[in-house]
Amino acid sequence: MRRNWLIPLAASLALAIGGGCSGSSSEGKSPESEAPGPYTAAERKWLGKLGAWRASADVALRIMLLANDDDAVVKALQEGYAPVVNEIRTALEVLKACSQTFREQVGAAPTDRLGQAASATRAACPDLQRGAAEDLRALDGAKPELLDAGDGFIELGAEKLWSANKQVLVRAEGRVLPAVAGPSEKSHVNPDLGPVADSLGENLATATEVRCWSDEDWPDVLDELSAYYGSRPHGELLGFASPDLVRINLAPRICDALDEVLYENADELGEAHALAVLALGHEAMHVAWVVDEAVATCYALQEAEHVGVELGLPRSDARSLARLAWTDAYRALPREYRSTECADGRELDINPNSHAWP
Repeated sequence: MRRNWLIPLAASLALAIGGGCSGSSSEGKSPESEAPGPYTAAERKWLGKLGAWRASADVALRIMLLANDDDAVVKALQEGYAPVVNEIRTALEVLKACSQTFREQVGAAPTDRLGQAASATRAACPDLQRGAAEDLRALDGAKPELLDAGDGFIELGAEKLWSANKQVLVRAEGRVLPAVAGPSEKSHVNPDLGPVADSLGENLATATEVRCWSDEDWPDVLDELSAYYGSRPHGELLGFASPDLVRINLAPRICDALDEVLYENADELGEAHALAVLALGHEAMHVAWVVDEAVATCYALQEAEHVGVELGLPRSDARSLARLAWTDAYRALPREYRSTECADGRELDINPNSHAWP
């Protein structure tokens, strides 16, 4: 059963143990298939400033995109409900100041290779600014139903900004990985895992790409993320999602465990397999715009049996794996990935009329 999981904002899109942090191609090598060299101190500093700027812009964008076509928001604006009016106005002011804040908060890139990232990011500003100006005029004129006037430009700017991720995060998002339907020691896209992720959400505009990173490449990916977000995760990062690109990135050991379930008919399913199923489901929830970490994990836990079946397990084995995900994998996660409301009959129970758990 495909569900619409869309709920409002949060920031962190990763699943970790011990702590958290907030396309196919041929096998032939291309410039995009090679990881770039290490970042200099100046490049890391600039990436951190860009990451902080993007975090602010992304919050504003998501407020506007989630409000789009939301009758309750339009009604609140028509009635002048201050909390909603102020939230929308603040988001629009952030987008309207796109070029100015980029100059002031990020500045010129220190190297040519990051200059491409800067240019791709700035290219989104004209559309964001025009859309925000149109919507602010509608808001100032007390005609919130006319907010649609600027939404098209905001959506266009959002697409440009998200596409710029491939120039910004060149190690993680910019590389073209080969499609490999099976175990591989090299980084690859696994086309068999995408449909499993897609089965958990109904609000996706395109198919999910699941990237499995190699032991060799994963540290470089983490290093780039740490520069962009300003810190490293406190524990082992199991994966992260890029909802804007409809993409999931998984750590090597998570993909290894999923490969055992998918292709190797593992004789005994253990905690490693349960954790891998939970991680895949967690990131799939993020791609479906469930953004709160604890909520994403709880929903993924309740879909663990479904994921197991989608991976080819008999229903009884999938059910056993789901129980293991609850008794072992879930309870070992950091506190920010768990919730007291994640239990039978509690707020996060997606099947409150059933006492089967998870």
